[in-house]
Amino acid sequence: MKKKYWKQIGIMAAALVISACSDGALKVAPPSPALTPPAPIILDFSADKTEISEDGSVTLNYEVAGADTVTISGTGTVSGAYSYAGEPMTELKGSVTIDGITETSEFVLTATKALPVEDENAAGEGEEVKAVKRILKDLPVVPAAGPEGVAEPVENPVEDEVLPELTTTATLTITVVPKVEIKVELTAEPAEVRRGEYALLRWNVEPIDVSISIKASNGENVMALSDCEGDVIANYRDFLSTEIGADQAIPAVGCAVVSPEAPETTYTLDAVDANGNKGSLPVTVKVDEKTSRLQAEIMASQKVVDRGAEVEISWNVSPEDAVITIVAEGKSDCRNELPVDRNDVPSGSVGCIINGVTAFTLTAEIDGETFEASVLVLVQGGVASALQIQATPWAFVGETIPLTIAPAPGNSASGIDKILINGVELSQGMSDTGVTTTATVTATGVTVELFAGGVETPTVYTPVHAVQLSAQSFSAEGISQSRALVDPADSETLLVGLDQNGYAKGIAKIAKVAPSGTSYMELKFAELIMGSEGLDSYKASLSSFFEKSVKTFPVSAIAVQKNGRLIAATTGLIAYKEKEDFKTLDILVEGSWEGKPYAGSHPSCFGKKQTGIKGDADRTELAFMRQVCDLMALGEDRLIVATDYGAFTLPSVSAYLKDKKKNPYCGHPTSKCHPSNATFKMVVSDLEVVGDTTDTATVLAATSSGVYQSTDGGMTWEAFGTIGQESFALSYDKTRNVVYAGTKAGVYVRAMNGGDWVQKGLSDTAVIALTVDGVTPGIESTLLAGTKTGAKISRDSGVTWSDIPVPGMKDKGEVRSVLIQANEKEGVIDYRLSVGGESGGALAKLSVAPMMSPTPSSSEEESPQEETQEVTE
Repeated sequence: MKKKYWKQIGIMAAALVISACSDGALKVAPPSPALTPPAPIILDFSADKTEISEDGSVTLNYEVAGADTVTISGTGTVSGAYSYAGEPMTELKGSVTIDGITETSEFVLTATKALPVEDENAAGEGEEVKAVKRILKDLPVVPAAGPEGVAEPVENPVEDEVLPELTTTATLTITVVPKVEIKVELTAEPAEVRRGEYALLRWNVEPIDVSISIKASNGENVMALSDCEGDVIANYRDFLSTEIGADQAIPAVGCAVVSPEAPETTYTLDAVDANGNKGSLPVTVKVDEKTSRLQAEIMASQKVVDRGAEVEISWNVSPEDAVITIVAEGKSDCRNELPVDRNDVPSGSVGCIINGVTAFTLTAEIDGETFEASVLVLVQGGVASALQIQATPWAFVGETIPLTIAPAPGNSASGIDKILINGVELSQGMSDTGVTTTATVTATGVTVELFAGGVETPTVYTPVHAVQLSAQSFSAEGISQSRALVDPADSETLLVGLDQNGYAKGIAKIAKVAPSGTSYMELKFAELIMGSEGLDSYKASLSSFFEKSVKTFPVSAIAVQKNGRLIAATTGLIAYKEKEDFKTLDILVEGSWEGKPYAGSHPSCFGKKQTGIKGDADRTELAFMRQVCDLMALGEDRLIVATDYGAFTLPSVSAYLKDKKKNPYCGHPTSKCHPSNATFKMVVSDLEVVGDTTDTATVLAATSSGVYQSTDGGMTWEAFGTIGQESFALSYDKTRNVVYAGTKAGVYVRAMNGGDWVQKGLSDTAVIALTVDGVTPGIESTLLAGTKTGAKISRDSGVTWSDIPVPGMKDKGEVRSVLIQANEKEGVIDYRLSVGGESGGALAKLSVAPMMSPTPSSSEEESPQEETQEVTE
């Protein structure tokens, strides 16, 4: 039927276009209008979030082309609970915010294109044109094909000569999740202060993975403190506490010191989780405007003395009729009685023999007003007024870690009354050489309290800070994390390679996780591979080959060169990004296995199998794709590519892009550049640089035949000792100059300057990801490992290991990526931790000042006398 119609159209069109004139010249009729304009195309219809809480809001973003109007409506077909009808919009790109969504609902974007109305009486149209229009009017109209993944345009029925409009639609589902109650506890201690005095805010928020802000009604800047143990206000006043940076998240359990000026200041804590659930609580601090009459001070003629020395304790109080009491706490013997409830000694002095650490406290009272001041006298030697504690400065909540506690240099254990660890008294006897014990990390870390010299107020230490991993969700539920890399241009940003667990319409993704939020880069691998030279004849079958045979397309490797060029790889493709979109660097698609029929799968990265199509000897179709396991950028423009068929090096990526034949990869037998390659045909799962990242850097490679080393930036390779195991991951500890290897049979270690590989722990476990804390001082290394059954940590250089629960990930799921980034500056170490794998990942950040030294014998802390300050009010 179609052929008949089109034959009629051709005859009539020919008659109209070319007609003979009386003078023999050819006349050209004016062109006919288009029968059917292109259907509108929906380029984008997305939401800022697809899950919200009840009564939440969502912002819908849209962009269309070839339309006159755009309409967004809520159909309510999922739950029938929400109804929304937006007015038609003429802006073809924009966003709409919808509030008050109570239950799961669908939203439909409709792009509309009005069709022109044809006029048979239009000027210049002869009878022939009109006749053709009448014929065309009766023909069936074939709709234009829409883009893949978008609903086909729908034409309205033809009435008379008018085709009213073409429409294209797309649908989004917004899921409403049950509200989660956020519990907020907020207190102020004290609730009333005098002007210039401090109050302590304490809070506890559950659950802990929420975003917290604290605002004051007077505009006061409220800064959370890193340590909320002991006398927080005194520590703050004496500059012994540290505020958490403004760019860091406020912890769920924490404190802050405030100094209000207004008669009443209200501090409000607001907490919100990722789904928009909120919790809030205010607390008010009042300021007593009365001017204090009392002024008092107490002094010691010496603050550090030998045991048995005499110290003069003196005081001054105003007004003179104030009632005063002076109490000595510790070991002392005063020649005269200290005043108790006296109003006739506004000033004076008493000589006291000091036999141990003693605190003298003066209390003055008048007309219901009280003032207190104190002074501390220390005994030099004989009593430990300070401790030296060796421990890791950070640990996960629930982790049991070793502690070594000893009197600080110049102190003795003889005067120690007791030591509490997390509130529990240390049962072991303390000696001058110290003791080693263990502690379980709580939400506030590990706290050590020293009681010495009969003083009831302890000296408090927090040698271990708690790490709280926060779940990192990506653009859709179930997406896994395959690689993580610190962005060289911004140490606060992570580049995370994602595994969408399938073909995903031919688009792989990289998440850019920054303090301001997470954004995504798309690697359209199917489009790039299909558009590559030499694959034209396979285009019809490539989509099926990708989806049904290859199946997995993780972003398996990421590198950033010094010129800012981002290089990423997935199954069968290496791509680069300089400006807007990724472009092809290389494709790795094969039709046979070393000239033989392909078996249907082959060994690939981290001990996995890469699937393809089982081939015949005469097969001409594509059979399989190579996998890139890792990428490493060196020098200005060098790139090492670790694949499941060996490690290959591009001396210059820029030169290769200009002329691939003249500037080929090094390390392939067909290449003129170092054709002899010791890693050729090996699976190379991981690369690790040792020292500087120059063109001639020393690089280690974890391969299916052990660990290999290159001392010329990847140009040549040789075995790095004999490990005797298939190796998957490497991590270099620069502090101790050793390298750790994750293998099929656990963790091994070897010194860079020689020696044998030594097997450590996890001998019955395949370790596929490994990282070391190479900055924190200490005798032993801290290691973080990823296995097929979860994340594990070792505090003793890999000998013993414990499990780490990772929020946001499948329990006991495979961990494919671990990262410890540690940067030290002016004695403070900033840590960034990342753990990722099946179904997601988790992140943590903290800053600490370690109390330990590289070895116990080399520690040289300041004397306790220099650290102690007078406590006054």
